[in-house]
Amino acid sequence: MKSWSLSWVVAGTCLLVAGGARAGEKAPQSAQSALAGGEMATYVQTASHGTFKPVGKGKPNEYLLTLQDVSGSTVYFSSGSERAAGVVATEEFLPPFFAGARPPTASVNPTSPGQLGRSVVVELSDPRYNARRGTLTYRAKVLADRRPVGAASWLPTAAPSLPASFEAVSLFLHFESCPDGYPTCWGTPSGAQNCPTACGGLNEKVGYCWHTESLSCEPCSDDGYKCAEQGICGNAINGPECVGSCSTYHQNCG
Repeated sequence: MKSWSLSWVVAGTCLLVAGGARAGEKAPQSAQSALAGGEMATYVQTASHGTFKPVGKGKPNEYLLTLQDVSGSTVYFSSGSERAAGVVATEEFLPPFFAGARPPTASVNPTSPGQLGRSVVVELSDPRYNARRGTLTYRAKVLADRRPVGAASWLPTAAPSLPASFEAVSLFLHFESCPDGYPTCWGTPSGAQNCPTACGGLNEKVGYCWHTESLSCEPCSDDGYKCAEQGICGNAINGPECVGSCSTYHQNCG
């Protein structure tokens, strides 16, 4: 499974945006063609700064996400057979993207020095784009059990790590349309290529989500503890690589 680093995706996004549209200008692709990838595509929006403020009392996980000096183009990468990439005008992109009954999710990633790694995964709704002012706002519900883009490991927490205000930021959006599945329990790496060892599979379905880092559907959260509960890991039955704790996230070789 191919993995894309956060720095590579951000760099590619900047190149595509540079060749696309500024705020309020027309991008070369249509919204229909950009959305053709469905859950097999990742969409990226960039801004020079923004804020992340609580909505109010009684809604502890809900925030108002404001992107300022936002690009007028939304970049997309498709992991389908065509591996397409391009840009679409944000004002054209938003209506069809948010037309579904289920809100999309996004990883909010500050990219300025000192704020790298302070990311959060949110469920987005109520987009409001002002091309003249170069602002884009969302209602954002924090999903504390989701791994942000580029995070090798993290501890789920009710309090988001995203600062109240930030400078350069990339917003990675995707559809939540992955089917549930039976995850594999991955043990410690082995072999000449140092690849993760498949210790066995869980006997229960779990939710799968679109992960921008691997451009594929993976478990929404790491259910490695279930691997131990079901006796797949934590012992030597399935091999020495399975003696320790396992993860249901597939790791890269090497």
